[in-house]
Amino acid sequence: MDYYIHKKMAFPGGNAFNVAVYAAENGAEAGFLGTVGDDVIGEHILKCAREKHVDISHCPVKHGVSGRAAVNIVDGDRVFVSGYFEEKHGVGSLYPPMLSSADLNYVESFQLVHSSCYAHVENQIERVRALGPIISFDFSSEDKYRTDEYLKQVSAMVDMALFSCEDMSDEECI
Repeated sequence: MDYYIHKKMAFPGGNAFNVAVYAAENGAEAGFLGTVGDDVIGEHILKCAREKHVDISHCPVKHGVSGRAAVNIVDGDRVFVSGYFEEKHGVGSLYPPMLSSADLNYVESFQLVHSSCYAHVENQIERVRALGPIISFDFSSEDKYRTDEYLKQVSAMVDMALFSCEDMSDEECI
């Protein structure tokens, strides 16, 4: 959930959730398998997913707080504010999805699977890759997801690597 501090409003979000919603809005069959908490935030995320026709039948719900991010708008850009919420992690980072046989059968019905560094499912990518879909992966902009070791490990398993490079020079991007 993205909480916009200046508006005092929250909206379901997160990289993979947004991709699923946009896919559904553009007529594709879409599902979301991110872990959400059994709190009011998680209930709202699942409600919004259903309203947007995103299948959540394989979405794990765990006891605890759903992931959330505090956002400010600075010069028209979203800026994430660390330390705004007491909880350091939502259940999604504490209990990343572990794909069951039923989940893998479900995932196999899709042509494209999208994930990100924040999903904490790097250990599941090879299992999904074996099913044959195109895999896209968002590395975001945090330095801890830009180490040579992490990039080599994950980029070797995906078809499309996405990076947020707004603060980088052209040379740094290359």
